[in-house]
Amino acid sequence: MTDPRHPAPCADDDAAQRAARSALYGAVLAVTRPGTRLKPAVAAAAEPLLPAVRAWIAGDRGPLADAALRYAEACGAAAYLHSRRGAPRADA
Repeated sequence: MTDPRHPAPCADDDAAQRAARSALYGAVLAVTRPGTRLKPAVAAAAEPLLPAVRAWIAGDRGPLADAALRYAEACGAAAYLHSRRGAPRADA
């Protein structure tokens, strides 16, 4: 039995994948709620994703939106990104 204080990591969920998901979540949050303050490390990782995430949320079907989806698929967050398509933006 696994010690609940130290959960066993999932085989397909390594640190790099979790970090990539955090960056994606941060980018979505920054796009949908621009005034939100992110932790500096998350903000720095999310910044390059902003144009692609902005395009995805706006419902675009071009290469930027495709890049956001490919990124989400690679880090295991495609369902999350699909749920955010067309999400209302705080600045809209």
